[in-house]
Amino acid sequence: MRSPTLYLQALLLASCASAQPGSEEFNQCTGARTQAAWNACESAGFSEAERRLATLYHSYSKRLQGEQRENFERAQAAWVRYRELACSFESSGVAGGSAYPAVFSACMREKTRRRLSELERLASCEEGDLSCPSVATKE
Repeated sequence: MRSPTLYLQALLLASCASAQPGSEEFNQCTGARTQAAWNACESAGFSEAERRLATLYHSYSKRLQGEQRENFERAQAAWVRYRELACSFESSGVAGGSAYPAVFSACMREKTRRRLSELERLASCEEGDLSCPSVATKE
């Protein structure tokens, strides 16, 4: 039988694999001493990433009009669906277990952070960048 502590540590390391040592994301939940604390910490991390993404999404979408805005909204809706399905799959190895909420939330947080980076890049495009649909506005 495997040690529950060793299993929990392996899952925690896996959820932090994409974060760099010393970064806020890496250290965010390493102090969790119980499964419930780990689950709550990962959930809070996801909620914060989701809040930041929603803020940027609404701000950026206001700059778009017509078909461009509709395409952006459809793309975001498809991405939300992808994120949910991908994280359901990626955390399926622990489905039904006490670690599932933490592993699922960590996946959702990481995918949300990546999407946030994509939207930040799009929102900061400079005039003349042909790979961007909309240039950054002067604030």
